[in-house]
This record gives sequence, structure tokens and C-alpha cells, in this order.
Amino acid sequence: MKAKKLFLTLLFLLLAITLSYAAEDKCGLANLATCIPQKFFEFLQGLINAP
Repeated sequence: MKAKKLFLTLLFLLLAITLSYAAEDKCGLANLATCIPQKFFEFLQGLINAP
């Protein structure tokens, strides 16, 4: 059960990071602290608003 939970957590983080790189505005080292939470919030919004 722990392995499945770890796998799903890692998969979710990988997906969130991939989506942050796919966006038009790039996350650089200078704005990384503000960019990642914003992209994570946009990802969750997309999941909630999905049909």
C-alpha cells in the first residue's frame, strides 16, 4: 500500500512539473518560488473545472 501511495505521489509531482514547463511563461530560477505554487493552483483548477 505504501508503494502505491508513493508511486501516485511521484506521478502527480511529475505531471505537475511537466505542466509547468509546458506553459507559455517559463519558470526560471529567479521566479521559481512564485511560479510553482501558481502552476500547481492552475493545475488543480483545471482538474476541478474539467468536464
